[in-house]
Amino acid sequence: MLKEFEIIEKIFQKTPTSIFLGIGDDAALFHKNKKEFWVISQDTLNINTHFLSNTDPENLGWKSLAVNISDILSMGGNPKYALLSISVPSANQVWIKKFSTGLFKCAKNYGVELIGGDTTRGSLSISICILGEALQNNALLRSNAKLNDDIWVTGELGLAALGLKYKKRKFDAPKTLIKKAIKALEKPLPIKVNMKKLAALCNSAIDLSDGLIPDLNHILNKSGLGANIFIENLPMPKWIRNNKNYPLVLSGGDDYQLLLTAPKNNHKKIIKFAADNKIKISCIGLMTKTKKITIIKSDGEPLLYRKAPGTLGTLVAIPFFLAINKADIYLQLLFAVMVFFLGIWSSNVTSKSLKLKDPSCIVIDEIAAFLLLLILINPNTYQLIYVFILFRIFDIWKPYPISWLEKKYSGGFGIMIDDIAAALMALIIYLITDYVR
Repeated sequence: MLKEFEIIEKIFQKTPTSIFLGIGDDAALFHKNKKEFWVISQDTLNINTHFLSNTDPENLGWKSLAVNISDILSMGGNPKYALLSISVPSANQVWIKKFSTGLFKCAKNYGVELIGGDTTRGSLSISICILGEALQNNALLRSNAKLNDDIWVTGELGLAALGLKYKKRKFDAPKTLIKKAIKALEKPLPIKVNMKKLAALCNSAIDLSDGLIPDLNHILNKSGLGANIFIENLPMPKWIRNNKNYPLVLSGGDDYQLLLTAPKNNHKKIIKFAADNKIKISCIGLMTKTKKITIIKSDGEPLLYRKAPGTLGTLVAIPFFLAINKADIYLQLLFAVMVFFLGIWSSNVTSKSLKLKDPSCIVIDEIAAFLLLLILINPNTYQLIYVFILFRIFDIWKPYPISWLEKKYSGGFGIMIDDIAAALMALIIYLITDYVR
């Protein structure tokens, strides 16, 4: 099954013909006048998917608008107008009154006017279309990050993820922190500033809804760059840092803060802007040319999400092969098939946990593929070295059809199948050269 962003990319994303920017960022941009863009976005919140059934309706009203405001801010814009479409199972006046109270409190706080919408009966679902304004010269696109840009985040990360885990009874922490975490989850507070001024100091931005690492990856993919993130610079509650619950910060989501990249020579200006506007902002890393994310510990060593080299997985396959080499060939192939399906399952679990399409820490795909190759060839030492080199070339190079398979299939199967294809291509070249010789 296709995931959200794969559905957008493969089915709905088309090159716009009449507006400046369409699908692919936090919002679309179209011309308002010679100096400004209209910024337009829409988010939908569904019960038991985006919020729990026991969520306070006033907080839900606030959050429904706040998550949309965050999208406008991340484009360098200021929110102006909103349209609300809401589906409710029944006309519960008490619930609707509380919901509207929270919605209008958020609207007043951020200077947004509710100008229309629709109501209908059905499962509880809230969809808001929001319109804002941004200066054309300072619109913040994901694709505009530059090499050696500083990476900044506003606010504090990880609290909302902690609150969600607690409400799902999957986590426990001090009561005072839990209270703060649930508030962060149910009533997010995007920064309240004139974004046109902050945008003038930055190159790109994204709102942090899915988690720091998944959202930063969108900027990396659009800009063709990588990033170093310094764990000690990440703004997080002291309890999370002391207990090293870094996944809450790195991939938890629901923060609705901003991640921005900016030229180094604007560093002091951004600090001053934050102080003048009484917002918290932290410089957490820098953009690199590596096309990957590396999390750096205080001692300078990588922590998480670093590239686990495919060479490592390929090498690990060798002792597995030697251990089963004396067994019947059919048992060997059965073992390889079991590793393949184990790889699909573990890749699915890891991808879902880290909220990444193909986490670079996964190497079981190389293990399974090279193990199959070794079983089919049963090489001597020199042949092993030869097929090792062939496999690594195809795995890194990814010629057609490997590149096609990588784009065609998603999830654990997609992660595994392109390496199997690399192994089969290496096998074909081996057999051709062996025959010619």
